[in-house]
Amino acid sequence: MPSTRFLAWPILALCWISGGCTIAQVYYDRGVQHQQKGESEAAVKEYSRAVKIDPAYTEAYMRRADIWSSAGEYDKAIEDLTKVIELDPSLTEAFIWRGIAQMETGEYDSAFRDFGRALELDPYSARAHNCRAELLTRMDDLAGALGDYSEAIRVDPKNALAFYSRGVVHERMARYPEAIRDYERAAALSSQLATKAFQRIDFCRKRLRGPLT
Repeated sequence: MPSTRFLAWPILALCWISGGCTIAQVYYDRGVQHQQKGESEAAVKEYSRAVKIDPAYTEAYMRRADIWSSAGEYDKAIEDLTKVIELDPSLTEAFIWRGIAQMETGEYDSAFRDFGRALELDPYSARAHNCRAELLTRMDDLAGALGDYSEAIRVDPKNALAFYSRGVVHERMARYPEAIRDYERAAALSSQLATKAFQRIDFCRKRLRGPLT
């Protein structure tokens, strides 16, 4: 089998001839192709080659961080995303992704700061509101979580996940009518959430009828 090192040369030659891309971009594009096929290890190698050639290649760091996060290697993801933020502090998604990774490692204060920074950059980011609401729920700040989920819904009225998650918070607060309304809306907006939503609706209705036996 020919070495992949030599297989890369025709692509690099086309790149040089056309002048339309860089060698780092070739490696990046190959990483994307591997990632789309679920070949994470190969994708990481290509992204690593890309950033070795171009240490300022933010997209390559972002995609590599995505793979680390999916594999549960949050410390590596945080390292890559910190590099992205150093290179471009205006990237809202980098703060959101790093906040998620920090939340998963229990670094709640850092995650809260990153979600807050993301919302400073983009006050209309429903995803940032959703993520901060999830964080606040884990921190048992249910009132704060309700506020962020409600803001996510205001920004994106068809955000099924925000409706479902707000329903969970209402349920934890024993606000069953409100929870039912949110679960019903989530089920109407998303077939993927419908089964779980109807299960929670059934539970809430039982609670409204009286103590569970």
